[in-house]
Amino acid sequence: MQREPTAPKIGVGKGAEGEVTSERPIYVTGMTTGISEDPSPWKAGVQAGKSAWEKLSRAKPDFVLIGATAGYELEPVVKGVLQSVGKDVPYVGVKTLGVIFNEGQIVSSGVIAAVVKSDSFRIIYSFGANIHQGLHSALEKACLPILDQIRARKAEGYEFLNLFLLMDSYINGDVLVTELSRIVDRYDPGISFYGGILDFAELSKECQLHVANQVVNGGIVCIGIYSKNPAAMGYGHGLHPIVPKRATKVGGNIIYHLDDRPAFEVWKEFLVKKGISEAEIIKDPTQFLGRYQFGVPDPNFPKYPKVRIAVGITREGGIKLAGDIPENSTVWLMEARKDRMTEAVSQSIDEAFTYVDQHKPLGAIVMESLHRYFSLGADFFSEVNLFQRKLAVPVIGFTTFGEFLRPKPEYKWFHNSSFALQILSE
Repeated sequence: MQREPTAPKIGVGKGAEGEVTSERPIYVTGMTTGISEDPSPWKAGVQAGKSAWEKLSRAKPDFVLIGATAGYELEPVVKGVLQSVGKDVPYVGVKTLGVIFNEGQIVSSGVIAAVVKSDSFRIIYSFGANIHQGLHSALEKACLPILDQIRARKAEGYEFLNLFLLMDSYINGDVLVTELSRIVDRYDPGISFYGGILDFAELSKECQLHVANQVVNGGIVCIGIYSKNPAAMGYGHGLHPIVPKRATKVGGNIIYHLDDRPAFEVWKEFLVKKGISEAEIIKDPTQFLGRYQFGVPDPNFPKYPKVRIAVGITREGGIKLAGDIPENSTVWLMEARKDRMTEAVSQSIDEAFTYVDQHKPLGAIVMESLHRYFSLGADFFSEVNLFQRKLAVPVIGFTTFGEFLRPKPEYKWFHNSSFALQILSE
């Protein structure tokens, strides 16, 4: 499969619904962000770090999260940011496909830095390598150093823990969530977590992590956010299930037959009924994979199927999805509609703010699936603008290939074409 193109350059803070502009106060504590589009990785890091640091009234941060788009060398980016904010500041750096954004800008080529300073949090990190040689081992190396601090942090008044995880290369998201839940539950089933897979390649050449003064490929980083208040999280996708079909022949992540017929033929008939010509489908079926996706049943939430994007068509007429499918399960043919996807974003932010309650929101971390760009086209930037306007706090956001989340022990999922966010509050 050919690599999906990154989103086109769309300028600074502009989308279908107008420009995002706001004058932010100078903070002594809180979260602040900076973005640079300088083509030099080191200069972009210096500029992004300096912009965020100056908004923090030049106070030394407790933690910095650094993001860069594909095309930037991550190591000089990190060195540039630390040159501005402090060489000994704890940090995590990531390089991702697609776009990055903060509260006022959206860029497809650049660097972002978010600095945090607050007594309301204790942010620590750890990482595991070689995830494809042993996922469970890599997860334990990433998570156990953080989980082992639960008792000490609670004694300091930080009663709640939310884990934010990122991996640069693709792994089976359903297996990941199951393994991660087992590890977390040994300590406390009430611990929440969320995160993103940055690439669809099993060993990414475009995406990377930078932790502990080294570049990591094929790794996983876990950021533990200890807080005095419950985690304020939002999530969803908004894709609309239309037609149910039975996956009567499946091999791993490939659906060969739907209702005992070649899967591609069934899907093609569905598209024709949606008003797309058969000739256009046959010429290039991949152009419709973003808008018309697939829903895999979730036994815990039958009305909220897990979204799986198709990543290719096989020679036999099978459809290859980004995730495994149980044979003889019901698979929904899904449609990406702007109104429903926008509504999902708006509702999720409202729900997250209910957990903030009377506390002051300081900032937000947002993951947006790159596949939402392929679903929405130019309207994707309107959706990012909605995050910016409705959150109305400093934001660090970036695109991912797959998203996973467990806000509660009984609710856990892995999706494509979804989003997840956390609001940090005092």
